[in-house]
Amino acid sequence: MAWRKDADVVAFHMDDTFIRSVTRGFEFELKEPLILRDAFISIAASQLRDMADLQDEPCYAFVDAIATLVAYRIGLCAASGRGVQSTRVEKALSKPQVDLVMGYIEHHLDSQITLCLLAEMLDMSTWHFVRRFTISQGIPPHMFIRQRRLSRARSLLLESNMSITNVAMEVGMTHSHFSRSFFKRFGSSPREFRRVQRV
Repeated sequence: MAWRKDADVVAFHMDDTFIRSVTRGFEFELKEPLILRDAFISIAASQLRDMADLQDEPCYAFVDAIATLVAYRIGLCAASGRGVQSTRVEKALSKPQVDLVMGYIEHHLDSQITLCLLAEMLDMSTWHFVRRFTISQGIPPHMFIRQRRLSRARSLLLESNMSITNVAMEVGMTHSHFSRSFFKRFGSSPREFRRVQRV
């Protein structure tokens, strides 16, 4: 049978153990095939496709967040057997939990920071960590981490003579990814920002 119109397809390859780590606490069986129509997954797939179209290098934190969302929705659907619904009301992280996560982020801005690791520090599933962090800080953790990286980079550009490449490495980014992200956040390239601020 021929398609009546062009198909827009985004393929996810997700390991069973990853889905179970994200949905820790759920009891479910992943059937093959698992057929699921879900608006959240469709939006997530579109966001991932758009990022791939715009960037030659993916942002790991963003991909991690998208994968977590998709894995949670799949696990929740499989656990409920009725479709995807979530009625659980999440609460904000406690101050000690926030302090622990913030401290880790600040000391590891030059490294890869995964949502799974942050969730494990607080002994909760990745999905619930993302939701509770977002309630606490007003933005998702992957966006917070990117903001902290760029703020650190901005300080380094102003206060040090490090090269642009070294500044990028110091905040856990490649040169190209850093330049694009910095321009999007501050409206100028790192080199131009430094030049203007030092006049």
